[in-house]
Amino acid sequence: MPDLKAARYITALTQYKTIRKTAESLYISPSALSMYIRHIEEELGTPLFLRDKKNFTPTVIGEKYIRRCYEILKIDQEFQDDLEQWKRREHHRISIGIYRRRGIGFQVPLMKSLEEMLPDIQFTFRLGSVRELELLLESRQIDYILITHRLQKPGFNYQYICSDRLLLACPLSWEHRMEIAPDGLRLLLPIENIPADQILMPSTSQSIYPFVSHFLETHGIQGPRPAPASNMEIHMQSVSAELGCCFTLASYIPTFSHISGVLFAIPASCDEPVSWSLASLDSHLEPRQLSILKAAIHNQIAQMM
Repeated sequence: MPDLKAARYITALTQYKTIRKTAESLYISPSALSMYIRHIEEELGTPLFLRDKKNFTPTVIGEKYIRRCYEILKIDQEFQDDLEQWKRREHHRISIGIYRRRGIGFQVPLMKSLEEMLPDIQFTFRLGSVRELELLLESRQIDYILITHRLQKPGFNYQYICSDRLLLACPLSWEHRMEIAPDGLRLLLPIENIPADQILMPSTSQSIYPFVSHFLETHGIQGPRPAPASNMEIHMQSVSAELGCCFTLASYIPTFSHISGVLFAIPASCDEPVSWSLASLDSHLEPRQLSILKAAIHNQIAQMM
């Protein structure tokens, strides 16, 4: 059976196909790699690769050996993930994933608050997209992710934090189209009064997409314009340039204060529910600690709304 070093070298050669490229990826010399591959084949008593114009193609038995190599690498990665998770717990470290947009104006105050409320725990944060954070959590590289979601992902445990509101960001010149909302505090611009081609649709990779898609479908709106980029900052700049309107969350408004010429309005008399939750695979904190963490996040989001 291949050991860990053999598994790494053999799978790398399978991927890059040449000694030179494989050696570069492994940071060793081509001669050392060639000698190591020959040594493995001599021990096994059979070639694992066919050499053809410097390209290495697995033999039949080589393919079987390579499959075992991938199995070994998978087991090793699973153990490394378990080891990192154990180290975080042993040293009272908790890692939380946050959307990149959410991190602006949010991460630092939250860190300060947690230092005061849970001084015995070291909190670290990772920023990323929805998919990036989910992959980090699934591979146990982080302990929690703070996310919005319409549906629950199988295997994830969700701790509800608070609700947010879906809002429309509109050009300042649209002010005459708006009216006072029933609560007397906000502006209202019914989505039915906006031509579909003036609505900038978020990309499917953005966390807000499922909520916007469901909202437009519920109100019978079809044919919104594709957004110019999968970036909320560019969406807001497009609104400021009067290219249309786009959706955002109420708690994101403070992060757009540097962009002028934008008004925020509710798109319907009834809010589209948006929930913030803390998702995890396992329980990493004691109930009291988890309650404090949730309260700290809740307070920070409330301040931004």
